[in-house]
Amino acid sequence: MRPGHVFVVNADVTALQCDAWLCPTDDSFHVTAGFGKAVGKPLGGFLAGHRWMPDQLAKIFERPDKGPIIVLGRIGRPPARNPEEVSGLIEALLPVIDEFVTLAKQHCERPEGRPLRIALPLIGTGAGGLRGAKGDVVRPLLAHLAAVASGHHIDLILCTVNALTWSAVQSARKDDDWRLTDEENELAADLAAEARAGRLVFFIGAGVSRDAGLPNWQDLLAALHGEDISTEEKASLLNLDPRDHATLIELALGGRTHLLERLAQEIKRHERFGLTHSLLASIGAEQAVTTNYDNLYERACTRPGNALNDDLTVLPYGRVAENRPWLLKLHGSLDELNRQDHIVLTRPDYMSLARDRSALFGIVQALLVTKHLLFVGYSLSDEDFHQLVDEIRIAIGSPDSEHVLGTVLTTSKPRSTDEIGGRRVSE
Repeated sequence: MRPGHVFVVNADVTALQCDAWLCPTDDSFHVTAGFGKAVGKPLGGFLAGHRWMPDQLAKIFERPDKGPIIVLGRIGRPPARNPEEVSGLIEALLPVIDEFVTLAKQHCERPEGRPLRIALPLIGTGAGGLRGAKGDVVRPLLAHLAAVASGHHIDLILCTVNALTWSAVQSARKDDDWRLTDEENELAADLAAEARAGRLVFFIGAGVSRDAGLPNWQDLLAALHGEDISTEEKASLLNLDPRDHATLIELALGGRTHLLERLAQEIKRHERFGLTHSLLASIGAEQAVTTNYDNLYERACTRPGNALNDDLTVLPYGRVAENRPWLLKLHGSLDELNRQDHIVLTRPDYMSLARDRSALFGIVQALLVTKHLLFVGYSLSDEDFHQLVDEIRIAIGSPDSEHVLGTVLTTSKPRSTDEIGGRRVSE
């Protein structure tokens, strides 16, 4: 078992896909508006029907069929008035975390292929009595979270409410919190420099959304079929190219409209953005490109209290504005199903892609030659990935160029290192 890790993200903890999350409350079970919607109190208020047992610091609020377990944490205190009270409140917070983790481990189903993921806000810094002492909370909280994550072999996700707080928490972390090799440290520093200079562009693939629970291509295509074909027929289609497979599904369902309705039904069941979405959104890249249809990256970029896309322009559906980041959706968006021709799924869709969207590919080509590309969630055998790589080759010219084009984040070592002409780092 690998040691657990503490992730720090600028994200709404109530909208994150995880196994359990901690909702702050107090002795009277009052919940503030920022967490209230998740527990049935959109404007904040008191939770009826609950009471604390003596010395109880956390308790299960809800175990929904879909989504993470919600655990109430007994955190609210009167504001600290001096350094001694600040220290006392910080010490009182740490046992709440311990009890929260214990409950989460007891009640969460053991996930396959990854550690348990549980999330919490920067507790104590709102109505917990430490609003004016955030700087005093961060270091002891991080140290305790790191010890808990390592000791229990779980991943803890600390969620901040704004970019300034996220930056402050990240600055307080120690160099050994990431356990990177020297090569990975060097690459991380290079990527950070590109991000600070505004040159880092995300190319987001389907693997990022799988982190939020969305199916892979084969599972998605099988779900689109539903009960319309037999098990034997489904098995015979597995060897088909996914684009041809989708074309046959469209014919079997009776046309484009039915295909897209079923596609939307399957994908829109997943409303929570994943850890990877939140990690990318926290960096705050000015431009991003995706081949995904879902809106989970947009959700991760939306600040609490704002409507979807208030903080991000989605192309080609919106207009680029100064000092406003944008996301280019090359294969369309399920939020725009009235424009059915924008969804790229079947073989004919792919064949007409470059012709019908030459302006969008012009944007991609400009990014390829002026920015540093960070490919995330792409398999090195993915057809979309190779299409993007081909765009790079066309834009740059000679494949022997020593110019570093970008970085691919992979979960396994690639068979070769010449597909993109860039560098590799394992997640």
